[in-house]
Amino acid sequence: IIGELQRVGLEPLPGVEDFRQSFIYTAGVEDSGTTLAVQTDGGSLLAPSSSEELSVRGLAFSDTGVVDAPLVFAGYGLSVPETDGFSYDSYAAVDVADKIAVVLRYFPEDTEGELRGTLSRYAGLRYKAFTARERGAKGLIVVTGPRSPNAGELVPLTFDNAMGDSGIVAATVDGEIGSLLFESVGESLETVQAALDTGNPHAGGFDLPLHAELEVKLERQEGIGNNVIGYLPPTVPVSADEPYVLLGAHYDHLGYGRGGDSLARADEAHEVHNGADDNASGVAAILSISASLASVERNRGLVVAFWSGEELGLLGSADFVRQEPVPMSDIAAYLNFDMVGRLRENTLTVQAVGSSPIWTELVQELNEPIGFDLSFVADPYLPTDVMSLNAAEVPSLAFFT
Repeated sequence: IIGELQRVGLEPLPGVEDFRQSFIYTAGVEDSGTTLAVQTDGGSLLAPSSSEELSVRGLAFSDTGVVDAPLVFAGYGLSVPETDGFSYDSYAAVDVADKIAVVLRYFPEDTEGELRGTLSRYAGLRYKAFTARERGAKGLIVVTGPRSPNAGELVPLTFDNAMGDSGIVAATVDGEIGSLLFESVGESLETVQAALDTGNPHAGGFDLPLHAELEVKLERQEGIGNNVIGYLPPTVPVSADEPYVLLGAHYDHLGYGRGGDSLARADEAHEVHNGADDNASGVAAILSISASLASVERNRGLVVAFWSGEELGLLGSADFVRQEPVPMSDIAAYLNFDMVGRLRENTLTVQAVGSSPIWTELVQELNEPIGFDLSFVADPYLPTDVMSLNAAEVPSLAFFT
């Protein structure tokens, strides 16, 4: 990436010596004594028969701390913004405010094709934690259902291990505890999961007549990652209040898929995930844009960012917002390119248009000579780096095919 930026004439940011910009992240986590106590409405303790075995473990991105609250089952814990008439919200019929949300790992097992791909994109545990927190939940408990891969197993600490301080206390429980939670309402976990696995967006969650005290204790080890940031200075004096435009795409992917978020089925496990679409396509788009803009007049500075750690929790873009090598208030707009390599039926999805009142009309106007069939999504809370910049109040767009 750096070689391509140099080839077309980009340089590091003003005052910065290198294209690489490092950030510290959580590279490893150990559970140092997470506990869970569950009581029924009648006050009796709900305990598994194999109490001597490890049946609860903190999730690697969890806050350390204690939460004491009622339990609510929220299905797969998914929230998919409406696109092309389809939406899926596990929280539509339940209230998890000030409660502990219980959710299934992964996504509906019996789905296929594009629906399977769409649901999987929102199924990362870090995004489920964010979704639960945004709905007001104080805690999150994840169960791997009997119809899922790794049935009944605890989520390993190597999964999604880089997102610390997620704002919610979160843990995983084994299948035995999971089954006991659903027996409290006279249901089997397998029956409940089967009803959800069709992908029916109207299959919902329900309150559990249970109260839990969850205490997560974790110890974290640090690692270092690198964003790649390039810069094209303006060619004419800048008169705008916001002198920069930022383009971004993440360049990390899933490796061998061992960390989760993978579409691989059991016979494909641990094979290389090359990431041509997710997200070499976005990287290529920005390199192409950079080459085009390097040879034209520019009345703003162009910052191009290639984020690391997106798959681990939007790490690189979040650190850019924290460090502010360019003040967030000086950025007129952020354009994000994530999975733009599979244009089907000429449909381009433009997401996060709700981050500015001018986006929809502006995009429609600029699209007239090009002729994409546009599909708009207003919600800026997306499982991609646009979420980091939107949180810093930078008007943002995310392009997706």
